[in-house]
Amino acid sequence: MRCFVAVDLTTDVRAAIARAQTRVRTAAAQADVRWVDPTQFHLTLKFLGAVPDERVPAMAAALGAAVADTRPLGLAAAGLGGFPSLKSARVLWAGITAGVPELARLAASLDRALAPLGFPPESRPFQGHLTIGRMRSPRSRPRAPRRSAPGRLPKSYSTRAA
Repeated sequence: MRCFVAVDLTTDVRAAIARAQTRVRTAAAQADVRWVDPTQFHLTLKFLGAVPDERVPAMAAALGAAVADTRPLGLAAAGLGGFPSLKSARVLWAGITAGVPELARLAASLDRALAPLGFPPESRPFQGHLTIGRMRSPRSRPRAPRRSAPGRLPKSYSTRAA
């Protein structure tokens, strides 16, 4: 089973990100991008990869203990970009601008909880983002929509997550 730990999004945040994705799709019509279905938008905290079914109960117990005392988070999404950069993007994303320190602490807590089960901690700093598309090939890299600068959504959208 391919697993990851993520924060689900509220309907209004999902819709706002979908609208931003539509603007980018229009601007990047010639780009070879596999667009993420808006129903699949989520905020990944930890990617685990392939996990055998028999390991899932221990993993779920460790994650449950790691988040037991976590309070709801206030998050805001704003900004469009790409990894490693918008100009040479392999991944297109909407950024998280509020709640990032709390998300980073939560991701670190998950790392600590899963390390004894053989899941190595992340070597890179946590970068909260919502993937909206993945480049299939480098041809015709997408450009940011004209009405929205590369680092801007029209406004911030917030959600509360537990």
